[in-house]
Amino acid sequence: MRPKAKRYVAETVSDRELVLIAILGLWRANLGWTFTGLTQAEMDSWMPMALAVWEQQTDSSVQYSIAVALDQVGSQLDQIRPNDPLYATAAPWKLTVTPAAMRTVANALLNARLELERQRMWAEIGRQFADAYVRDGPVRT
Repeated sequence: MRPKAKRYVAETVSDRELVLIAILGLWRANLGWTFTGLTQAEMDSWMPMALAVWEQQTDSSVQYSIAVALDQVGSQLDQIRPNDPLYATAAPWKLTVTPAAMRTVANALLNARLELERQRMWAEIGRQFADAYVRDGPVRT
């Protein structure tokens, strides 16, 4: 027997996707939920899978929620100081995930070429990521 969340209205989002949205809410609330105990090897294997899940979601609200979470985590990472305990893990993550997220957005735009609403959503997400990367991305010396 699997537990089910009580629903007050009919929803098209499954319990699995609702749990994913709740986890993303925790990420947005505190960076510690994202990076505490995460090793570089785990990050290297986890990030491609997470981006694939993001692109393959059928519900656009879940896709948009994942994009907002990634954007907000990236914004929080920009404010971490080098003496913060999370900095050693979080700084390489920012350099890895932002270009990978932009690739995911580009692929999703290509796959949504016949769906106008999804194109608009992915174009807006791509613009947000590109703007954040240009504004707050790695400093080139």
